Amino acid sequence: MSSLVPTLFNNLNRFGSFPAIEVIESTGLRILSFAELNELALRVAGRLVREGAQGRPVAVLATRSFSAYCGVLGSLYAGCFFVPLNPKLSDERLRELLCWIDPAAIISSPENLARAGELFGGLVLSPESCDHLPLSEPLSRSPTDPAYVVFTSGSTGAPKGIEIRDHNLEAYLKAVDTFYDLEPGARMSQAFDLSFDPAIGDIFLSWKKGATLCALPDSAIYRVPAFVREKKIVFWNSAPILIKFALQSRSLAAVSMPGLRYSAFIGEKLHYDLAAAWRKAAPDSTIENIYGPAEATISVSRYVWYPNEEPSVHEGGLSIGRVHTGQHFRIVNESMSPVAQGERGELCLSGGQVASGYWKQPELTERAFVELPDAPSTSETKWYRTGDLVHLDREANLQYGGRTDWQIKIGSQRLEPGEIEGLFSRFSGVQDVVVLAWPLDSFGDPAGTIALVSGSSGERDWEQVIQELRKRLPAVAIPSMVLQVSSYPATLHGKVDRKRLIEIVREGCCPVLFPNSVKHYI
Repeated sequence: MSSLVPTLFNNLNRFGSFPAIEVIESTGLRILSFAELNELALRVAGRLVREGAQGRPVAVLATRSFSAYCGVLGSLYAGCFFVPLNPKLSDERLRELLCWIDPAAIISSPENLARAGELFGGLVLSPESCDHLPLSEPLSRSPTDPAYVVFTSGSTGAPKGIEIRDHNLEAYLKAVDTFYDLEPGARMSQAFDLSFDPAIGDIFLSWKKGATLCALPDSAIYRVPAFVREKKIVFWNSAPILIKFALQSRSLAAVSMPGLRYSAFIGEKLHYDLAAAWRKAAPDSTIENIYGPAEATISVSRYVWYPNEEPSVHEGGLSIGRVHTGQHFRIVNESMSPVAQGERGELCLSGGQVASGYWKQPELTERAFVELPDAPSTSETKWYRTGDLVHLDREANLQYGGRTDWQIKIGSQRLEPGEIEGLFSRFSGVQDVVVLAWPLDSFGDPAGTIALVSGSSGERDWEQVIQELRKRLPAVAIPSMVLQVSSYPATLHGKVDRKRLIEIVREGCCPVLFPNSVKHYI
């Protein structure tokens, strides 16, 4: 029997009157204690059980709200697994995902209830108005039961659903529990949308430690230091892009966050200059560069920059450190053989945190979760191919060195160019489309995407094409421009030379087809 949910249930009972969640809403500050959270979750679970939902997915259409946290916990209590969906997605994208998920129910925040009802013909409920008889205790679960599924962009055009099971989440919590000395009532940030799995890490660490989760409102993303001070945050966790926002707003002053003890950053490259700016603002805090694909349950390695020490830096970014206890890594070449110490290769992962595959997508699973020849003996036979290039330095720290493919990360969101290209071709009728990360910000990180078409594309309603993409893709994935090239440069292997294409764009040689307001060439 899985111990994940019984442990959570006992924890929440033990923490009782301590505040579990603080959310700033339009009506003001709302606080929910652990005892109140438990009660609401048991009521949600009672309704789900009466609907016969056990073992099925439950969609949670909410973010950084009471409904989200109660929905997550109530789904697990009912023997279900939760699938977080971002309300910022378009109706078209949500319908596509809901059709794929086929949930037993949608749990929604009150402001999204009507929309959820229009998108889904089944049970839609809000935990805050749930007055059903509660379960007396959670239903039992197996360690191999799914705990949650999160979706990322897929190279085939369909989103990838990453299935994390109870035992994966237990292995993750066992690792991170030793990292942070947080007492009940300690105050943690919640800066991620629920559909991004580090948010799930925050939630479960809070329930493990009895810490108060303080949700960052959208209105505060450019004034993070003030939020940290006002909320007396001791544990901060976000993507590095929020450091950029703080620098842009000039709010990251020296010693502006003196109470911080832990500062963790995940989801994209943590540049040394960004980390150093944060260090000045929070001089007594550790700064941690956290690495982990969603396929390895939230995070799988960690590098800690302690106050008054020099950090390990490679190509302008902090090291991604060492893998968590109980997890295994291997760095391989194109033949899947191990590379020598210090040589760069693809990072492969194995261990209790690594997922068994993609939900309902066996072909994708077979390509990404593989057996390695002559791999070290572990209890797990499959290794996840991350697509990330790394090398192991002399201090046994992993140093990140890019990708084996052209996956794009914008503000910590994983985007597959193939998905964007496929949809662009579908709605434009243009077969040869290449999507690139462009422009780059002052740190060299992608700030958006552009689409390139080759040869004569003829007359197209590019605005209509972009509108169709907006219905189906996250906002950050929408190309800001459509450019034309006479032909695509090719590599020696006959593939599109994307590096050369970026140089051509940088040289300003491409006619702009969309938008018309942009100068004719860039």
